[in-house]
Amino acid sequence: MPTGTTVVPAAVSRPLAAAAGLGTGARATLDAGASGIPVRVAAVVPHTIGAPGPSGVFVDLPTLQVAQLRTGADLPRPDHAWFAVADATGAAARLTASDPAITAMPAPAATVGRLALPAIVASVTAAAGTVLFALLAIATAVAALLRARSAEIAVLRALGAGSRLQRLAARIELLAVLGYAGVVGAVAAIIAVVLTVPQLAHAAAPGIEAEVVAPIAADPLGLTVAAAALVAGVVVGLVVQERVVRRLAERPRIEEVRR
Repeated sequence: MPTGTTVVPAAVSRPLAAAAGLGTGARATLDAGASGIPVRVAAVVPHTIGAPGPSGVFVDLPTLQVAQLRTGADLPRPDHAWFAVADATGAAARLTASDPAITAMPAPAATVGRLALPAIVASVTAAAGTVLFALLAIATAVAALLRARSAEIAVLRALGAGSRLQRLAARIELLAVLGYAGVVGAVAAIIAVVLTVPQLAHAAAPGIEAEVVAPIAADPLGLTVAAAALVAGVVVGLVVQERVVRRLAERPRIEEVRR
């Protein structure tokens, strides 16, 4: 905060801003005990973290304390304290035993963690299963195309089509089928993520207001591993198809010789 100013930047929740008629840049007075603190609305947010209800104001504590020292005659007395401890339950019990007037409440992050971890594990497992099914689909597509085109390759060989031309045609056909399947699968995956991830996030943190939008972020490591697995599957499929088509295009099968 610049020297000499007593106006505190604040983030105001959207319900409170609507009720008080405040917008970004507006000035208001924050009731901070014996004296009011002038605040300037720096941002209007859907929800203020830690607020028990939809209405809340978020300010920087050191900035607020400096403003209180400059405007108030008495020093502010703290009535809340946050502690980062390994055993939150034990620490709360010891504080309450030392002074019955103290109210100790565990942070809501513990509940979020317990609910979020199974969702993360389920999502990763589903993603791994999806990649596995995609690899099986690639193998199935290669086998189906080779089975459907085996007779056609023999006819084209009899008509004088070379091995290189037939391998190129088979390669283009396989890439077209896999490309179409990839586009459809990617669109379906994006729709599923958009519809399910925000619901899972709100279920993991039930205290968050419904208007808070859960951001969707991609995991670079997971996407890289999935993409590498799919590319490897496509390469293996192309190699297998190349060898089979070359063998069928260069020499007849035993069934053809018997006929």
